[in-house]
Amino acid sequence: MTRDTFPLGLPQPSDPDWTYVLDDNGITYGPGCWPFCRTPHTNLALSPPSTPQPTPVRVSPSFAFHAWRTEYIGLNPLPGGLVLARLHLIPAGTIPPPGDTAYTATLNPARQHIDLRHIPRHLCDLAIDKLTRIQAFLLTAINERDNGATRPTTAIDLEAARRNARAQTTTTG
Repeated sequence: MTRDTFPLGLPQPSDPDWTYVLDDNGITYGPGCWPFCRTPHTNLALSPPSTPQPTPVRVSPSFAFHAWRTEYIGLNPLPGGLVLARLHLIPAGTIPPPGDTAYTATLNPARQHIDLRHIPRHLCDLAIDKLTRIQAFLLTAINERDNGATRPTTAIDLEAARRNARAQTTTTG
């Protein structure tokens, strides 16, 4: 069975408008070159409030609320403003090979640089497509934060908006 036969309508290279969205909970914007933070939980009622800390996040394509597990990308902040991306690379119309299809790449969003040294040559075009979109996602998040947003839009937010729009269309149509 190929990816084309699944009903999710996964983005293909001919779909130029899809983006990535944060698919994680409890994330706020924080200072610095890595925009995503999480406040550590404490069990002590008398302890002072915790300071939000940079945290790894998961992103998914923005076109659907539930993505395939292979379409999620894990992003981890690294020192020096770098980002480690863990992504699955399976060309459209192919059967996923047995074993792990995950690869890592290092991004430098500030310089718009992508290090593909751990990506097999035959998968580089697919990786570049996904990682270029990830770079844009990160720069958008930083811009939103710098313009006063306190938390990023998430996949759950987008799905709620879609459901509200459908409900309004149903009641007014």
